Amino acid sequence: MENNENPIPVKQPKNSLALILIVAGCILIIGNLYFYIARQKRYTIKRQQLDSLAKQLDTANAKFEIGYGEMSIASYNKMKIAAGQKDHSPLVYPVMKNEIDDLITAGSYHPDYGISSTYLEQFTTLYRQKKLKPMGTAVACLIIKQVGKGKAESVKLDINRLKLDEVSEMFDPTDINKFTDPERAAKSFHSNSLQIDLGPMDTGEALLMPLYISNGFLRLTEGGDPPGWSVTAGPILLPVSLNYIKKDKRIQKIPLQEVLNRPIEILD
Repeated sequence: MENNENPIPVKQPKNSLALILIVAGCILIIGNLYFYIARQKRYTIKRQQLDSLAKQLDTANAKFEIGYGEMSIASYNKMKIAAGQKDHSPLVYPVMKNEIDDLITAGSYHPDYGISSTYLEQFTTLYRQKKLKPMGTAVACLIIKQVGKGKAESVKLDINRLKLDEVSEMFDPTDINKFTDPERAAKSFHSNSLQIDLGPMDTGEALLMPLYISNGFLRLTEGGDPPGWSVTAGPILLPVSLNYIKKDKRIQKIPLQEVLNRPIEILD
């Protein structure tokens, strides 16, 4: 006998569709979150690689340490001799020959300080009366040292050459900054711009550039203020900026005004 009874349908849970949607949504969210985290990780790695590359390129560039200070003529001459020796001290720098070095070499660094001076009238009067005692001669110098890992191409130094019209006091090396004042340019000195080509500079290369010579004097007569002077009659080479070509072929310019404001003690 055939069974004509109809099978009873199995009832599905009412929330099965919602559950399926929730699970699918969770999978989608988790998948998106995974890809987001993976993408951020790849971005971070790429950023680190770029930063590392930039750092490597930067360290491959040239880098300059520039100092400025004063030393005695005796120390200057000793440094010139020492720089010619094969195994000299790292604090000894080859001297750059220029007109200041020529004056020192020739011993012509005692100009006539008896010329009239608007600001040092008392000094020039005592000098003419031979009432001053020489107290030594100093030379102010610029030290240029290439300390970067890369080679500096086409290194150039911009300077102003000053010809003084009268004696000028140089109490300390920072007094060179008064010659940057354009208001005094027509009164006490004449200036012309020069550019000195230093050529390429490898890592560790350095030079000492003399800028001006000054002489010290003390009163022979008791009393009076000041008791002495440190003066110059020029010429003065006033550094303006150092320029060189970087690894990426761009020109790097280093202003030197701040260097002149921070004199250092040079070997003396």
